[in-house]
Amino acid sequence: MYEFIELEEIQMKGVMVGRKRKVSINVNEIYSLTPGHGSDGCQIETKRGTIYTSESYDLVNTLIKKLAITA
Repeated sequence: MYEFIELEEIQMKGVMVGRKRKVSINVNEIYSLTPGHGSDGCQIETKRGTIYTSESYDLVNTLIKKLAITA
């Protein structure tokens, strides 16, 4: 079963640096989750690469855990 969370991604490379957009991430494809630089956001390692989000590490971790409980 596919379970997704919707987050706000921050572009970190290329000509669109700093641009934000909504993305849906399949939680089954997440390899690791780490706090971002400073106190803002977090880094999510997936099969396709790293995603930088504006949501806090604690919020993203809580969303993933809620999906695990309801599954």
